[in-house]
Amino acid sequence: MRLIKKEIKLYKNTAKKLKKSEQRKFKAEITNMYLKWNILEARKVFWWFSKTVALWQNELRTWIECLWFCKNSWRSRLEDKYPNLIQDIEDLVKNDIAADNKLQSTFKFCRMSARELREKLIEFKWYKEDSFQERWLSKALNRLWYKLKKT
Repeated sequence: MRLIKKEIKLYKNTAKKLKKSEQRKFKAEITNMYLKWNILEARKVFWWFSKTVALWQNELRTWIECLWFCKNSWRSRLEDKYPNLIQDIEDLVKNDIAADNKLQSTFKFCRMSARELREKLIEFKWYKEDSFQERWLSKALNRLWYKLKKT
């Protein structure tokens, strides 16, 4: 069966308006009905990712709703795990902060990188080596409105 552009646009817009689990079931049914479970064709026609189409099809086949899309909401923030981390960061960074020359942004510019800050936290504040990674630390610093030096 051949789909025309109006139908494709209608199905895409309908899928956007549905909730996540309903959206996945709807997309699986459309893939089944028009494309005969062809994942690659669904990626070409609707621009849906092939891994997610396979997940939708599996949900439709087994009637079991997957929690694959919810896994990122369970990760706690670094500040929740280490309550003194914000104060420790500000103690170490306070000498290396510079303001914007033109005063156009609210960011505080830090002259050290996330790697250097992590090493200082381990050395001076007695955090363990495997406590956190640099990227987690840089995300925490972004939430605190710090702009870091590039490494």
